[in-house]
Amino acid sequence: MSKLLALESTEMFGSVAAWDGSRLLFEQTLQRRSARGLAPAIAEVLAAVGWQPSELDAVAVGIGPGSFTGLRVGLVTAKMLAYALKKPIFGVETLLALAAGVGFSETTPRPGTVFAAVDAQRGEVFARRFAIPANHEELPVAEGEAELLPLDRWWAAGEKRGGEGGSMLHTGPVLQRVADHAPPAVRLAGPELWLPRASVIGRIAMGRLERGECDDLGSLGPIYSRPSAAEEKKLRMR
Repeated sequence: MSKLLALESTEMFGSVAAWDGSRLLFEQTLQRRSARGLAPAIAEVLAAVGWQPSELDAVAVGIGPGSFTGLRVGLVTAKMLAYALKKPIFGVETLLALAAGVGFSETTPRPGTVFAAVDAQRGEVFARRFAIPANHEELPVAEGEAELLPLDRWWAAGEKRGGEGGSMLHTGPVLQRVADHAPPAVRLAGPELWLPRASVIGRIAMGRLERGECDDLGSLGPIYSRPSAAEEKKLRMR
């Protein structure tokens, strides 16, 4: 069995999970996503499953879009582990992980489509649609690229699909802030599925590991929902 450690720190509360082949052994939620909170959580998860760091076969990490600080903390930690242990690393997009959390759920009615989004601030979301296979074991399939949208356009997609008799669920951490304002025709995933989870990131990465894939340690980087304020200011000055 392959031993894989997965990290998720793109949102306010992250998580760490241990996978052994097809089995999720343990997952722990972080009370703080800072480096000071992530390192002890990794040690606690490894201790809970009885692994030494040297026993790991791979490391996986959420690569965004998400918080600037959270992305840096998670990526740096995962890359340091992979480099020190000389093990493969896997970066998993947050929007895919959110859609997969719905798709893997055996308690949620199967939607035809999931429209996953993270908060991009300023009344916008960074969102992407995914088709959900009938098989719980299969990964969602992206429908187009991720895009920066006004919140009302994100809602509008659900209103239109609902009016056409389709099946679309909206999900993502942005719902923690705006769920109460969702139009009646928009269907939301359960709150337990709004946040990306290390367990889902690990499950996605384990499938890639078993297929002999991995990401390049040097080039793996974060996906931001928008440029930083400093970058946007620089662009405006050109």
